[in-house]
Amino acid sequence: MNLAQITLPESVVTIEDYAFSACTALEQIALPANVTTIGNVAFGACAFEQIALPGSVTTIGDQAFSRCLYLQEISIPKSVTFIGNGVFESDASLTAIEVDSENPNYCSVDGVLFSKDMTLLREYPCGRQATAYTIPDEVTTVNDKAFSRNSALSQLTISKNVTTIGNEAFAGCFMLEEITVWTTTPPSLKENSFFSVNNEIPVYVPEGTLGDYQASDWSYFTNLQENPSSSVSGLTFPEDIRCADGMLLNPQGRLIRVYDLTGRLVYSGRDTARTFPTGIYVVRCEDTAIKIAL
Repeated sequence: MNLAQITLPESVVTIEDYAFSACTALEQIALPANVTTIGNVAFGACAFEQIALPGSVTTIGDQAFSRCLYLQEISIPKSVTFIGNGVFESDASLTAIEVDSENPNYCSVDGVLFSKDMTLLREYPCGRQATAYTIPDEVTTVNDKAFSRNSALSQLTISKNVTTIGNEAFAGCFMLEEITVWTTTPPSLKENSFFSVNNEIPVYVPEGTLGDYQASDWSYFTNLQENPSSSVSGLTFPEDIRCADGMLLNPQGRLIRVYDLTGRLVYSGRDTARTFPTGIYVVRCEDTAIKIAL
């Protein structure tokens, strides 16, 4: 449709499902002050860069703003009590999801959308896709499609309290190179939780739990291993990677990954010299690992 802008009458309280879906030329829309409900896919694939949600909105339906390729940021008012699945899916320009600090149901932590019970609803929007992400310790549930289609994510750390990973939570994360899981009981996986993720990537699990993971839905991954901070390879580690004067030296610029002793990835890259806070770390290079003190 060629509709470029619209102002809705003040009498409108509900934007019905698919109301403006596929209005690919729609750049401006003013929502009435009394709107309470934005339906499923109501603004799917619209062209606006921003949209102001009035303080009357309580419900945002599934995929309400999905495929809005130019939407850059959005603020969720304190009145919102329900946010559906995939609301911002494939929003390639979105750089921030902010939530009013007085909202009793949702919050935003560095642009990541959570419910107040710390269910992770949606990771960095597409425009801010992180290459490495550690799910916070407070999180127990990763929602459906939370990281779906993140084409940048290469390292993922799943914290010790996660019990459930939703349907298609990481579907389309085809750049994932490794996963570190810190839960001693394998988190429940829903249908297609890791759809299209390479099942041969290393997945590190806590020491003593390998058998449990192999007997669970995690058997989808064929390269399950004990966690790098509890199991250090006995193979020869490159001699040129060493520490001196509190620095980690990597003169050949090899790809290395550095973990703290909780298993959190603190660095991934090819810097020839890098400093870290004083402590014990696990350094991985290719299929080998060593513990170092800095």
